[in-house]
Amino acid sequence: SPSNSRLTTVYDTWMGPSRYSGFPYYGGNYLGSNANYYIRVDVGKRKFLVLGLEFIPRDAALTWAQGVLDANTDREAIIVTHGLITQWGEKAQDTSIATGGYGLTGNNGTELWNNLIRKNKQIIMTINGHYVGCCGGSAVVNNNNLGPFMEQRFTQTGDNGNIIHML
Repeated sequence: SPSNSRLTTVYDTWMGPSRYSGFPYYGGNYLGSNANYYIRVDVGKRKFLVLGLEFIPRDAALTWAQGVLDANTDREAIIVTHGLITQWGEKAQDTSIATGGYGLTGNNGTELWNNLIRKNKQIIMTINGHYVGCCGGSAVVNNNNLGPFMEQRFTQTGDNGNIIHML
């Protein structure tokens, strides 16, 4: 239905596969769109996989992402997406709030955590886009000491004992 369509035409015009396909770090995409893509980057002796996932990722996109992770088990993985955690560092649960009225169906932050992130030991970090309802300064601690706050709220342990930093 039009209310559940994922229009990526403009995004892919400027940031699509044709822009990156000639670069050695570009790994590929899902269904010909960079709404879901991955790159491989080596930094010194460390090997990274950066996996970008669409806003409120569909089950099929998570199945694709799991295949990419399975094919790159020698790399530490970083997941980049929107709507994973709230401004308070909690996993997003209400897709009606997280989608801002876009009418998309897919995995909210809690489902994304349970269905993909927590199960994969090579995931070391997630990078979250903005979350609807978050305004500047809403997560400021009075004494400006964000170290313990960030450690408590934005670090989780995966099923394999791996530490995952959620930013």
